[in-house]
Amino acid sequence: MPARTSDQSLVDAATGVIRDRILDLSLPPAKAINTKDLAQQLKLSRTPVREALNRLAAEGLIRIEANHGVFVHPLDVDEINQLMEANRVAERLSAFYCDFDDPGLIAEVVDMQGRQRAMLKARRFLEASFWNVGFRTRIARSSKNHHFVDFHRRVLNHTRRLSYLIYTMEARDPSHYSSQLAMLRRLHDDIEKALRRADRDRLVAVLTEQADIIRERVANVIARSGGRDFPLGGSAASGTSRRRR
Repeated sequence: MPARTSDQSLVDAATGVIRDRILDLSLPPAKAINTKDLAQQLKLSRTPVREALNRLAAEGLIRIEANHGVFVHPLDVDEINQLMEANRVAERLSAFYCDFDDPGLIAEVVDMQGRQRAMLKARRFLEASFWNVGFRTRIARSSKNHHFVDFHRRVLNHTRRLSYLIYTMEARDPSHYSSQLAMLRRLHDDIEKALRRADRDRLVAVLTEQADIIRERVANVIARSGGRDFPLGGSAASGTSRRRR
């Protein structure tokens, strides 16, 4: 039994490290993963690494293709557009089914929002994306519908790659970055007010606005870079500007 627990800890650790490398784009979209090389980098045997990859495949962050290999999930133009559409649906459903009487909901959401802003001020972008997903998932969890929560968590886990990229590129321009932080504080305040007032229509509107802003920010960072030094490719600019209502 102790050995099994130890093996499980190794799998947990490997899953966390590999997930973070995917989310911060150290493992770029569509990259082939060599299991042997990855195990050597992590100083682990191939067994816990394989199990970690299986877990990440279940999360949708990697693809395991028979007779072809293991690949990081792509993040091309079509994927970004599909992800943004799914994110908009997930956020609206989250607001629509939010249980305003869920004990601790408001306090936990406000606490995680504060942690997100603190990480952004410290420019710790991966942690910021973690708390961003955290408070949004907390709202979804109030619905007590695990099918919906699983869908919401999966979509937001994918958006962490885009969030990390947005934060990193926006931070290159200090004045623009400051304005984005101010906007974020305003949106956080709007969510808190909607939760405190149990105002479902307002919560739907605010979370929808945030989903639309994320899409626009993706398009903006691509445009501001002129397609240069952008890991997803400059051709994404026109595709991410589309929006469905």
